[in-house]
Amino acid sequence: FFSSRRRHTRCARVTGVQTCALPISESLVSQSRYQWQVLTNSGWSDLSNQSPYQGVQSAQLIINPASGALHNKRFRVLVTGLCPPSVTSDEAVLTVIPGAAPVELNLENRTVCSAGPLSLSVTAGQFIGVNAMDLSIAYNPAAMVFTGISAAHSSLPGIIANVNVPGNITINWFGLSPSNLGTGELFKLDFIVNSGAAVTWNSSVSGAINLVNQFGQNLPVQLANGGVTVRSNSLQITPLGNVCFNAAPVNLTANISGGVFSGAGVSGGVFYPALAGLGTNAISYTVTDSFGCTNTRTIFVTVIPAPTSTGGGSVTVCPGTPTSLTAAGTGIVSYLWSTGATTQFISVQPTTNSVFWVVLTNSLGCSVTDTFRVNMFAVSVVSAGSDQTVCQGTPTQLSASGAAQYVWSTPGAQPFAFTANPFVSPNTTTTVYRDWE
Repeated sequence: FFSSRRRHTRCARVTGVQTCALPISESLVSQSRYQWQVLTNSGWSDLSNQSPYQGVQSAQLIINPASGALHNKRFRVLVTGLCPPSVTSDEAVLTVIPGAAPVELNLENRTVCSAGPLSLSVTAGQFIGVNAMDLSIAYNPAAMVFTGISAAHSSLPGIIANVNVPGNITINWFGLSPSNLGTGELFKLDFIVNSGAAVTWNSSVSGAINLVNQFGQNLPVQLANGGVTVRSNSLQITPLGNVCFNAAPVNLTANISGGVFSGAGVSGGVFYPALAGLGTNAISYTVTDSFGCTNTRTIFVTVIPAPTSTGGGSVTVCPGTPTSLTAAGTGIVSYLWSTGATTQFISVQPTTNSVFWVVLTNSLGCSVTDTFRVNMFAVSVVSAGSDQTVCQGTPTQLSASGAAQYVWSTPGAQPFAFTANPFVSPNTTTTVYRDWE
């Protein structure tokens, strides 16, 4: 075993566990004490009987399990006898040959928010003792453009990638020494993505996927496919179109909740036309979905002028008196009264205090409402006074009450007095006087 400066011991995997025995030559067996050592970054260190080592002070060192992490480790033994000096053996280099456990090769599955450049990771597990590899990966060239590989692991110097056939990537690597990456990222595949597509291993092609160890043996491989999913931006804002300047505030809605509305006239998810002002206004909505994708949609809302009115008001009339109401405004094209009339003027005869309204609409479809109040005068008890008996020609004062205006006359004659209490001098007892309100 120690006949040369450096010996190599190969270990094969047996039922999933590797066991290696490092013996010493018979010329040293007669010595009495042994101490096995391993070479570390800080120099030679004594081993202790802790997993995976057994018999560290015996003629034979047992390593169980001999994992891939011990590949290329250097060992030696110090032998001390009854007589000095102590003897140090040659170095023994342990080579761990992968057994039944396959090398795992995985293509990343990625979900991205939008099309554009991206990198897919190619990762490995049980990547131990690999001295060369040939890989073949398929993709959809209509959905993706391959631009190369990047971030290759330091144990894979000189790795190259080519696209000899559109949609097929070939990757080749040969090492001067085996790669013992173990578990981790091998490299990245760089693409410019237009739409989602699968990225798969060409495992159906003989020899397309091939990993070889330093002894020229093909290693078993376990493959996992990947791909890219591009999130579709399905965000939509409920459109508003044209909004009248005098319209009520409008609640803004979108098909994905949890976002924020912004823009002129917007506050707390509500659009205020009068606050935004006349003209076209941009309203935006931004939301982040469960995949972490932030999307924004913008709509445009035009605030259009409302009509102006110059009518309305109040009038006081006697009960039952015909009264004309007139609607007036600028740019008005239609009218609708509370009575159902559609003309600019209406005539009403209310007997009690009443309210009438009219909706005036302009050519843009915006409306304004005017209100008319028709109030009644208070009803009074009117009296011309009591009948009187007087001497012929004697001046007599008449007395009327309960009215605002008075008109006195005799039957068939013109009015002769316009006060409440006129004086008269009748010549006959047959003259009758009455009052007009």
